[in-house]
Amino acid sequence: HIGVGISGREGRAAVLASDFSIGQFRFLARLLLVHGRWSAKRNKEVVLYAFYKNFVYTTANVWFGFLSAYSAAPVYSTAAIATFNVLWTSLPTIAHAVFDQDVAADTVMINPELYRETSRLRGRDFLVSAAFWSVGAAWH
Repeated sequence: HIGVGISGREGRAAVLASDFSIGQFRFLARLLLVHGRWSAKRNKEVVLYAFYKNFVYTTANVWFGFLSAYSAAPVYSTAAIATFNVLWTSLPTIAHAVFDQDVAADTVMINPELYRETSRLRGRDFLVSAAFWSVGAAWH
């Protein structure tokens, strides 16, 4: 849940106590329909990417341990381990957040029923998506 404050005659108390503030009530539709839809879809994909990334990283370690007779030799260099989260977690997530727009903002405003896609996301759908991402990670 988020709080949206609307600037108005009653003062700035609502704006100061909110997560997002808007100048007029008419901007609420764009905030909810466009940015809310994009945010929900991006959050789902970022969580699935985190599972994928960690599955690939862990699987490589498990296979290397098995094939090297469980020796203490590391599969990755120290530099790769140190930069792993910066390169393979932060940068792809930021790029995804900046560039991913599956549908243009004007299209969502014209067709508000597109927002329902995000409200239809259920736990079962997420588990099916996670299974597909896990199979892809195992193949990777």
